[in-house]
Amino acid sequence: MKVVLYLIVLLLAINLCFSVWIASSISIISNVNVSGSNAVSTSQNSLISESDITPFVNNVTEAFNRKDTEKLWDMFGSFAKAQMDKQSFTDSVTKLFEVFGKIDSSSYLYHEFAGEKGNIRFFTVHYRLVLPEGTMGKAGEMKLTIGYDGKDIQLVRFDINSH
Repeated sequence: MKVVLYLIVLLLAINLCFSVWIASSISIISNVNVSGSNAVSTSQNSLISESDITPFVNNVTEAFNRKDTEKLWDMFGSFAKAQMDKQSFTDSVTKLFEVFGKIDSSSYLYHEFAGEKGNIRFFTVHYRLVLPEGTMGKAGEMKLTIGYDGKDIQLVRFDINSH
């Protein structure tokens, strides 16, 4: 009886470790090369503001909470889509849905210049998340890499991690 109990506890511990590993490592990544001038400067960061970014991030969060893979896919720009397969994206984001469920709320932390290619400047945007009870943690972070051409924002990379 003790052996069975120890075996059950061991399997639960392994399952927990595996779940934490998956939750901390899942991301939707487009391998778009945004190299070029990537020295961070205040003037480059000021090319896009929190008020420019927030409506886009709210749309990402709403689509995530509705488990709307089509809308999330549509937010990726043509560069990103050329680097990934739609079915692989759908499979990856479905795993995120399973692990995190939904995002209760988010708050802007900061953004930083990540590079540029042609007329598109890339920024990494960081948001603090409040996640529902029962997920891998009550707090998390969403990190998005976005492309901005001065008027339109496109998604390049999408990461959610729990803390």
